[in-house]
Amino acid sequence: MRKSPGMRVVGTAVCLLTLCTVSPAAAGGNAGTGGRDHEVIRLTSPTEVRYTLTPATQTPPVPAPIGNQQVSTATVYKDHVAYGTQSKICTVVGAQGDLETQVCNGVLTLPQGKITWSDAETSTGSPDDFYDAVTGGTGAYDRARGVIHVERDPNVSGGRVYTVYLAR
Repeated sequence: MRKSPGMRVVGTAVCLLTLCTVSPAAAGGNAGTGGRDHEVIRLTSPTEVRYTLTPATQTPPVPAPIGNQQVSTATVYKDHVAYGTQSKICTVVGAQGDLETQVCNGVLTLPQGKITWSDAETSTGSPDDFYDAVTGGTGAYDRARGVIHVERDPNVSGGRVYTVYLAR
């Protein structure tokens, strides 16, 4: 029996409908994730060592002049055990009144690889609660995407809590 063009369209539609209704879990992926793996990593840092890079002829005013940079590094802990480092560099790209706009780029160096991130923020100092965009990584994190929620650690003066939400 010869199939008409209309039968091929119906057959294709049924096939596509069947594929679209199969869950990601049944297709070998993770249910509800589009087949991507998800991971949440909670890290803490009790202190952060910061260095402000200011031309020698300037006394740093507030806000800092456009182009000033601040670099920092900190040990991060997972379950109270040293787990890696957080390093970043921030550049002032705008200033008005007592507000600074900074663009920051950084890396979390962990045992399974590195997670890179980027952020832009306008504030009068270091904000209490914000999100960084995960831009990639290396090793186990080579296809990482997601966000890092950064907040002040309520238990440690000057400390931070980093909750890393990854999709790979």
